[in-house]
Amino acid sequence: MPGPTTESLATDFRDVLREMTAARSEFALFREEFAGFRGRVETQLSIMKWIGGFVATVLVTLIGCGFWLAWEASALTQRVGSMEKSTAKVVEQVDVLEKTTAKVADRVDLLEKTTAKIVERLDQEFGPAKTKPLNR
Repeated sequence: MPGPTTESLATDFRDVLREMTAARSEFALFREEFAGFRGRVETQLSIMKWIGGFVATVLVTLIGCGFWLAWEASALTQRVGSMEKSTAKVVEQVDVLEKTTAKVADRVDLLEKTTAKIVERLDQEFGPAKTKPLNR
């Protein structure tokens, strides 16, 4: 049974050693390239984390502002509704006061007419008054 000779085994062993050395140098180059790639990826990930944190903060702030704005708008709507009711009551009171004022003005006119008649009668019976009447 013929087998490999020592020389052919040594040659094969040297070839394997050369291939392993070449593979080692290629692996070392791959490690250097991978280290550079890893550094770039880590940098990009850290930038993306920062941007993500910033965007999340802005979104939370905007959502909070939206809730606050909705709350304030609701409160404002309630205040306007309350003021509308109050204004309606004030308008009703003003209408009542206008009617009352008109009645008072009518009474004052009646009193002036009555007073003018009394003064005229007094002037006829006792003569004109020595003092001037008050004019308003």
